[in-house]
Parts: sequence; C-alpha cells; structure tokens
Amino acid sequence: MTVMALSTGLLPPTRNLDEPDPECALDHVRGTARRAGPVAALSNSFAFGGHNVSLVFTRASTAATR
Repeated sequence: MTVMALSTGLLPPTRNLDEPDPECALDHVRGTARRAGPVAALSNSFAFGGHNVSLVFTRASTAATR
C-alpha cells in the first residue's frame, strides 16, 4: 500500500479515523483518498514478541530530476 501510494500519488484515507485529536497537528487523510506528490513514505509493521520494523520508501530518482 505504501509503495502504491508513492507510485500513483494517491494517499489512502486513515482507516477508522473519525475524530482526530485537535492537539495533534498532523495532515490526516480522512474519508476519501487524496491526490498528493509524496516523495517519501513510512511503513510500520508491529508483530507479537517484539518483532517490529519500520521502512522508509522514496521515489526513484531519474536523470531528469537529478
């Protein structure tokens, strides 16, 4: 999902987010997907027994963007 969002530029909504905390100043995607131009995205995976991983994906650079 994270790589697809980078590839298409379409950010999926945050699941089950009905009322975000007003003290948390994040740009939440609520309700429906939104077009954006993300350059990087973070994917977190948490498992039983303390096996956790966080991966940062970035867009591939091309000769035109260097």
